Amino acid sequence: MSSFNIDTPHQWKGRWQVLGSDEWLTGTLEWVPEEGFTLDLFEGAFEDFFLRGKTESKFMPGATVDGLSPLFADNLTVFGNTTEGEVSLFGVSCLSKESNMFAEMSARYSCDNAVIGLRVSSLEEDVVRRATISVEGLHYLLGGPKTFELSREFTDDRDSPFFAALKLRKTANSGPVKLIGVDEIAAVEHNSTLRSNRWSPTGYSGVVEETCILTLHSDNCLSLIRLRHHRKALSWLISLIAKHPMRITSTNVTRDPVASTERGELVQLGLSKTGSKLDWSKRLDFAFHLEHDEFLNLYQRWLHFTETKGRLIGLLNELSLPNNNKLEMKVLLSGVLIEAFHKELFRKPDTISPDGKRKFEELYPNENIKVKGKFVFKARALDIYCRLPKKISHDLIPDVKDWLDSLTDLRNSIAHEAQVKDSDFVKAIAVFETTRLLVELLLWHILEVDEEKLVEAKKNHSTFYRARQKARKAFPHRIPNE
Repeated sequence: MSSFNIDTPHQWKGRWQVLGSDEWLTGTLEWVPEEGFTLDLFEGAFEDFFLRGKTESKFMPGATVDGLSPLFADNLTVFGNTTEGEVSLFGVSCLSKESNMFAEMSARYSCDNAVIGLRVSSLEEDVVRRATISVEGLHYLLGGPKTFELSREFTDDRDSPFFAALKLRKTANSGPVKLIGVDEIAAVEHNSTLRSNRWSPTGYSGVVEETCILTLHSDNCLSLIRLRHHRKALSWLISLIAKHPMRITSTNVTRDPVASTERGELVQLGLSKTGSKLDWSKRLDFAFHLEHDEFLNLYQRWLHFTETKGRLIGLLNELSLPNNNKLEMKVLLSGVLIEAFHKELFRKPDTISPDGKRKFEELYPNENIKVKGKFVFKARALDIYCRLPKKISHDLIPDVKDWLDSLTDLRNSIAHEAQVKDSDFVKAIAVFETTRLLVELLLWHILEVDEEKLVEAKKNHSTFYRARQKARKAFPHRIPNE
């Protein structure tokens, strides 16, 4: 397999075949960062395949007749035999076709997923024995105090380069950990090297090169669908902790660990890093840092959580990362998030914690905790707060009742009037920030992140600190929250 860098344009020239056909067509596959893949065919177009079966009659609703339907529609699987090796394309759709009155002359296609270096029939096929996934920011999340051991051969030339080795405080390679409920082994490989270049009167300058990858292994092999889930879960996890979108930089797959010709790379649009790189000179503000073993234990719980509750994680990430959503949308979605989060986590049976019931009766003695057999919105939102450990929830929101009333009123007002009044602008921002903060802290607590790390994050992390400061301004009238 030839080297492929997704940050630079690349071309694969060869012959291409659609799954189910014996015909090969000459063409070129081109990768353009930020745009994706395009396949140009120069000798025609892929044949349209149709499946015979029973369809509903257009003239007699309810009656079935013999008919034809697209077998692949716009979701073709295409194989390529190129000068640089085999290529498999998935989710291929036609962009354009050129033809004369007798035959199609050329065509252009796009695709959503590609495996460079392997021939794979489908995304569901179990073909991957081993995979390595690289994601932006992972080595920063796993960073910690490091010691440097420098060595240099002294010469008369002060400009001569020298090399130095970087030594991590603890072992760089951790694991393996068997993931919950599946035949998969995960491990972390973290290597760091300090390469110094030149001497100057102010000292020696150098660059730290770090590689940090998640490795997956399964004796029964993984499908590309399963591998895509790993990619999404890993990207979501690092992004949420860093409060910055983190993209997958590479995903190398191995069908046979021994045969070097059976290796490839999975490229998935949307999660693969494209275009501009992160400016690492601006220090990323992670909510907390983890040791390698801590990360693996968190990842296996996170992976299991996203398999059944991925929509909640997607919404939480959407509200946590920088975006251009209007304030009305943020407030409305934060209300949706906290209610959906409670329903999803505590629905079997659908229950409110004893602390939540006691607090609701204390704050709203004249209101019913249930309406038509279902817990009201206020009860669910308040229960999220009450389920947090005291050391985390303490001093989180100055006035819980004021926050809860504001969240409920703004949620209803936006749903009916589609706007936040100017007089409620500051309070709306505080409501959104604190609501999202509550859900995130409870999520980390459920996933067994160390409580001391969460307490420290609540106090010092910039996002959490700003949310607490806004809550103090918006809900200044303190009442006992405990």
